[in-house]
Amino acid sequence: MKNRVKRIFILLGMLAACTGIFSLPVAADYSDTIQADYSEAYYLVSLNEDATVICEKNSNVRTAPASLTKVMTAIVTLENCSDLDGAMLTASSEAIHALDGTDSSIIDLKVGDTYSLRKLLEGMLVLSGNDAANVIAEYVGNQKDGGGIPTFINMMNEKAQALGCADTHFVSPHGLDAEGHYSTAQDLAKMTRYALETFPVFGQIVSMQSYTLPNGKATLPNTNYMLVPAYYSYYNERVTGVKTGTTDDAGHCVIATAKSGGYNYLAVVLRSQYVDTDGDGIQENGAFLDANKLLNWAIDNLKLKTVAGTQEVVTEVPLLYSGKSDYLQLVPEQDVTALVPGQEGADAPSVMIEPIADTLPENVKAPVEQGDVICQARVLYANEEIATVNLVAAQSYSLSPFAFVGHWLSTAFHSVIFKIIAAVVVVLIIAYILLVIRYNRIRRRRRVRLVKGQNASGEYRAAPKTSIPGGRPLKRGKRRTPPRR
Repeated sequence: MKNRVKRIFILLGMLAACTGIFSLPVAADYSDTIQADYSEAYYLVSLNEDATVICEKNSNVRTAPASLTKVMTAIVTLENCSDLDGAMLTASSEAIHALDGTDSSIIDLKVGDTYSLRKLLEGMLVLSGNDAANVIAEYVGNQKDGGGIPTFINMMNEKAQALGCADTHFVSPHGLDAEGHYSTAQDLAKMTRYALETFPVFGQIVSMQSYTLPNGKATLPNTNYMLVPAYYSYYNERVTGVKTGTTDDAGHCVIATAKSGGYNYLAVVLRSQYVDTDGDGIQENGAFLDANKLLNWAIDNLKLKTVAGTQEVVTEVPLLYSGKSDYLQLVPEQDVTALVPGQEGADAPSVMIEPIADTLPENVKAPVEQGDVICQARVLYANEEIATVNLVAAQSYSLSPFAFVGHWLSTAFHSVIFKIIAAVVVVLIIAYILLVIRYNRIRRRRRVRLVKGQNASGEYRAAPKTSIPGGRPLKRGKRRTPPRR
């Protein structure tokens, strides 16, 4: 029985000590520090393992994506076609004439032209050729079930859902404005990251500075002018891709990646406009300007640093039932790294680790094992939360039966119920003592009466001896007088 009770107490103690909350992803938000100037929506995220969101605005607002749609067109194509050079595609009349009257960007394909899938994929991503997008979509859709472009569009939407792009829906492979065709900056970032990480050829194509038309008549620059040195107002040697888009509804848009010093970033900029930034009368593409600003700021200012180490004691909580210590030290579960401004010296903002109050227990009961999750903490940089981390027990403590009993007694002595019971017991003891005293007094009085002659039945006790032989006993209280002679 004693062993069973002990096991129950140990189990309860372990449950109390081990209660915790799972770690949340590391996050940093510098949206108050860096903003785009000319765009209504944007999203800047690290492409390193930390996947830190640097800043955003309206990144979950649905909007027309224009030719950024072609990122998904490329994904579906590359997932279903492995031989880019061997697959030869012929432009159909339906694919080409579907664009009549749109005055949209094309690579000048003619009905009956036959080119490799690679050549058409390059024309779609580098020059944003809508005719190439239609020809590719028709080919892949026919390969699947003969359904052509409609089948391909279904494949695009299925893939968007599979990637978790809940705010995205496509009605075309090229992205011209249409009812029901929309996406968000965050969803477009998910698609682009997936394409870059899954298909190396995608990254190679979107980094091309120029493209030669299939008919060989001209070599034209990538529509992403941040890749082209000739466009000095936009060129950025750090930029490595990806895609542009422009329609009346979408405005000017761009997805751009940049790399420097081992750091990689992805910017999605939507709904921008042409602006005269310096009053010289020359209108400039605000999407390129904003993308460059965001990417350059991240590269120039942010460094990946360890902001919380596993040996750093953050706080202590009272420890019960241990016998070895009255307090349990808490440390971060693991080293926490975050992208923070690389400022050094006395003026550098400090890093603080602050336990989250509503996760911090009043106490922890032994037994507790080293590494048990106890609560969570915020990692603050310059008073801004940049990460959250689990706090765990710094060392193990076993259950002490003596400490447990001592704590139980101490708790009992200070409880209201114990005080009430103790008061009742004291009153009962006093009452008992008084009753005993009274009883003893009554008993003594009764004994005195009995000694004086009266027994318990009220009869006289045996007569005392007399000096007269055969005489009668003397009555109490009467004196026997001698006879007269």
